[in-house]
Amino acid sequence: MTGSTPVRGTKQPSGAILAGILEKLHSNLNSKMPVSFMPVSIQYQLAELYKPQRGTWRIQWYNLHPETGVLQRIQKTFGINRITCMKERKRVATEYILQLNAALKNGYNYFRDTEGVAGAAVDYVSLGKMIEQITAQRCIGKKKRTAESFNNYSNVFCNWLRTVDRYSLPPAVFTAAMYNEFIVFKHKQGSGNRNINDYTNYLKTVFKIAVKLSYINRNPIDGIDYLPVHESTRFTAFTTEELRKVSTHLMCTNIRFYIYTKFIALEFIRPYHLQYIRACDIDYEKDLIRLTPQSSKNNKVTFKQLLPDLKKFLLQYKFHELSGEYYIFGRKFEPSPTPWHRLSKDASQYWKKEIMEKVNIKKHMYSLKHTGSTYYVTENEFIDAAWLQHQMEHSSLEVTELYIQRRKTKKIDTERVKTVKY
Repeated sequence: MTGSTPVRGTKQPSGAILAGILEKLHSNLNSKMPVSFMPVSIQYQLAELYKPQRGTWRIQWYNLHPETGVLQRIQKTFGINRITCMKERKRVATEYILQLNAALKNGYNYFRDTEGVAGAAVDYVSLGKMIEQITAQRCIGKKKRTAESFNNYSNVFCNWLRTVDRYSLPPAVFTAAMYNEFIVFKHKQGSGNRNINDYTNYLKTVFKIAVKLSYINRNPIDGIDYLPVHESTRFTAFTTEELRKVSTHLMCTNIRFYIYTKFIALEFIRPYHLQYIRACDIDYEKDLIRLTPQSSKNNKVTFKQLLPDLKKFLLQYKFHELSGEYYIFGRKFEPSPTPWHRLSKDASQYWKKEIMEKVNIKKHMYSLKHTGSTYYVTENEFIDAAWLQHQMEHSSLEVTELYIQRRKTKKIDTERVKTVKY
């Protein structure tokens, strides 16, 4: 399907052209230097469509190989043969050729920019390289987990570009139709609509930045629609009966995992952040939980009020006797001297197995956080929105819908205020 061959003898038109130019240079310089060692000024030959009556359509062009100094032919299909309509196939091939020729005139060299053969640096930036550069820029100053997500989106998409011979193309050649091919690819891999939408959302942002940086004139996937997703149960609150079933089951099967989930329901701490809480971060005298930049949503030190129901369990199971530097939840939800980075994934899998399958409650573990906040709002005569906003680590009215003002540390009267029975 693809390949490159040296131009030899007079069988290729470009060979005769090159030989003529070299001969002219040789005579003008009146040099005895062999022609094969003369400087070569031709760096490329423009792309054209090779369309046999039967067989595979190919786009071919010539580039000067940086190591051999010889013009070599490159043939690529760029996936155009998948298009069954001949008229549409020709239109797409023509668009490829126009963009590829523009790149050749701007210094693109297949051997140097795609195969990594050493050569003189140029300003040409390919589609894949552009996405990687913008991703690296977006990762600056981001939290580790956010940067990992950005890099994952970029790596998966760029690897797909390589498999379909599009990584080294000019950015302007990329179209919405090509992105739809990526959507089909992800779907065949078993990715759900929500996951595919995450890629779409990220890449829309990348191409938007590319427009601002003048890599391209327009966002090629701006008009791509998001795929429909089923209504999520992520924020669906548990009923009182469901909470009773969940707590009863977990107390009988895994008490430490039950305490893990109480942090979510009562303290509104996100599952991912629980892996970074150490024994020394819990002050049982002042009833405070200290969150470090790693364990807080806003990437800075903050405090949450330690509520009596959770405190009782922590004392009962002797969390207060742990070494201060121990992380309270590690592998298998046991205390650990080092953080267990699979903690939230293990917790999600355990919840799915024990609650969603065995107890048959089809709600996600994260719903405990929403249940706790909803219960506080609906079951109390008075609502301290500043406390709720601080406890949930929110910073705007749009997020909490109850925002009043931000305070460093605020407590509620635990004798008067009802919290969810879990």
